[in-house]
Amino acid sequence: MKSFKYTAVDSEGHPRSGVISALSAHQAIDLLRDKSLIVTGISEQRHFNLSEYFNSLKGISPVDRIIFTRQLAVMLDAGIPIVKSLRTLQEQIRDPLLSEIVKEVAEEVDGGSSLYKAMSKHPLAFNKLYLSLVNAGERSGNLVEVLTRLSENMQRDHDFKGKIKGAMIYPLVIVVVMLAVVLIMVLFVIPRLKGLYEELGATLPVTTRMILKMSDLFVNFWWLVLLVCVSGFWAFKRYAKTDRGRLVVAGMQLRMPIFGLLAKHTQLASFTRTLGMLITSGLPILQSLEIANQTMENEILHQGMVDAMKAVERGESFGEIISGNRQFPSIFSEMVRVGESTGKLDNVLKNISEYFENEATRTVENLSSLLEPIVIVMLGVGVGFLIISLILPIYSLTSQF
Repeated sequence: MKSFKYTAVDSEGHPRSGVISALSAHQAIDLLRDKSLIVTGISEQRHFNLSEYFNSLKGISPVDRIIFTRQLAVMLDAGIPIVKSLRTLQEQIRDPLLSEIVKEVAEEVDGGSSLYKAMSKHPLAFNKLYLSLVNAGERSGNLVEVLTRLSENMQRDHDFKGKIKGAMIYPLVIVVVMLAVVLIMVLFVIPRLKGLYEELGATLPVTTRMILKMSDLFVNFWWLVLLVCVSGFWAFKRYAKTDRGRLVVAGMQLRMPIFGLLAKHTQLASFTRTLGMLITSGLPILQSLEIANQTMENEILHQGMVDAMKAVERGESFGEIISGNRQFPSIFSEMVRVGESTGKLDNVLKNISEYFENEATRTVENLSSLLEPIVIVMLGVGVGFLIISLILPIYSLTSQF
């Protein structure tokens, strides 16, 4: 139950105010009308909850959202009423934040609201894509089919991104270990060797002197190094949020060897899969493009699709427009034109998404195989350079005796 603060006028024209408990604002108004009150204002009372605040910061796991969507589709397909389905799922959900949201959605629907309107009050759990599909499903009477398709799309997207991240873990671990080894030597090993060099009065090579200077900087001015790193990172993040910065960072990302192609294929796979699902669900092409474009994280690709939407709004062909943008692969525009000419754009988009997924997966596998020996060689060269630079003065002294 929720608490609503209201102001009203009774049958004699006297102002009244107070708090009433109800499942929704509509139910609260009905209860007040039963008391012969004319409601002039009503608002929900929200109380600060520390646990809910930390849960909102953590967010909702994609896996929990996928399971909820799939189970809701199954229960509705079995003929279980939507309110009962939501309340049953609310009791089974382990995530306290999602459980509370589903509980509120169930109360709203029980109070007469549509599922779309109830979910739209919780953007943390249900994004624009999710809400648009639910709305289309309710209007067309195919909510079960839409929810099933949505859960399958979310699962596929989650598995695909997990595969990409998993393939990059090993090279990343090697890089972290390399940095940790260098940091330990600079902070703890080199300062001790410096005292030994001073006692022996050894003539130090240029490389050794450079390493000692760097060690002094990290040991004596670690706070300055940390401040510079944090400030630089903060300045870069601020710049990357500006219109100019987003374009510059996006251009740098796309121009990176191998990684640029990987980013493009990954985002196009997600975009085409989402666009195909939206069109299949009956949404207009312009609305589908607008929603699917939210999956484009690269600003250059995003702006390319914005320009394409403006052209489509003018009546131009989507395939023809993206064929003139060099950032999009020719196979993308060619297959879109085929889909437009045959009237099977949704099926073609599904095939395109599978193509880009396979290309991205293959790129990651090749990249992972290529990065492993490169990173290991870099680790060996870096550590070897440090050891030789530090041992060479001692070796020179011992060879003099």
